[in-house]
Amino acid sequence: MRKIKIWEPPLVKKLQGKKYDPIYEIRISGDRVEYRPLGYYGPGEKDFTLLIGARKKSGKRKKPSWEPPEARETAKKRYELIQKDKKYIGEYDGDQQEINS
Repeated sequence: MRKIKIWEPPLVKKLQGKKYDPIYEIRISGDRVEYRPLGYYGPGEKDFTLLIGARKKSGKRKKPSWEPPEARETAKKRYELIQKDKKYIGEYDGDQQEINS
């Protein structure tokens, strides 16, 4: 990953379909795997909120498939939940924290 000020295509892409507005996919290519974390810009001016981690499989003749299959719907539901109550947002400041188990 590299630090950038503005995320633009092809690094991010808005999901197609009005029902998924305003959800975006972050496009990360790995070892033959297409990772697609889903999120939205907000709630603050310079914020991007991650809603769910996902993968997307596409073929030349196939309709893209998502893993988990309901990733887009889950992202939209979480977005709507956050719009009703901001208590569901957790802020990440980028600092590494050790987790004691």
